[in-house]
Order: sequence, then C-alpha cells, then structure tokens
Amino acid sequence: PLTPNSMAEGNLSALDSQIVRAYGSAISPVAILRSAGNHLMRLQLALVNLSQGASIDMTLRNLRPPPNFQRSTSFRRQLQLWNLTNIGRALDIMLTAEAGCKTTGAPDLSLCHRAMMLSAMLARRDTRISL
Repeated sequence: PLTPNSMAEGNLSALDSQIVRAYGSAISPVAILRSAGNHLMRLQLALVNLSQGASIDMTLRNLRPPPNFQRSTSFRRQLQLWNLTNIGRALDIMLTAEAGCKTTGAPDLSLCHRAMMLSAMLARRDTRISL
C-alpha cells in the first residue's frame, strides 16, 4: 500500500515504485494526493508545536491520532527534513494537482505523479526546485 512516508522522506525511488503499485491496485490519484496532503498537515502541526517550544515526545503524543509506534522513528526523521515554508509549498502542490485531477480530460495519473515527486524533492536538502 502507498504510505506518504517515502514522499515525506524524499525517497524518490521508493515513492516512484509505490505510486506505480498504487495505480496498478486501482487507487485513485485523488486518494493518493489526499493521503499525502493529510500527512503533510500532520507534519505541519507537529512543526508548529515544536516551534512553540514543545518537546518532540510531547508533540508526538499530542497528535491525534498519534503516529503508529512502528512509524514514529520515520515521523521524527521527517520532522528534521521539513520546515514550515516547504510544507506550505508541498501542500499547494498537492491542492493544485488535486484540482487538476478533477478536471475533465486531465492526465490525472501524470499530475499526481508529478505532484508527489515535486513534494518529495522539497524534503531533500540537496535539491532546489522552481515551481
């Protein structure tokens, strides 16, 4: 199943494989984008709490629902990769792609794939993208 962790960790090769598998399983591009957007919003909320002085442990405990214990290490790593500016940019990318996918005749698979890859690139410190 597609999890937003590959996107949020900037792992482009794993993300590409997951997207291809999701398309093969008939998961809609809009569902993929919404899942990724929801994950980014959770990261955004956690980063806001951290910026207000909360500890990482308290921040993770206060998220509803809290991150699955098996994924908490990944979520912590993601918090180190992202900043509020880039999360805002990624959310804009996701919303724009979702709106595009809902347009009749739009290449929804391509729009989704592009949005996910661009967002993943924002998590990578060594990559600069212009939108």
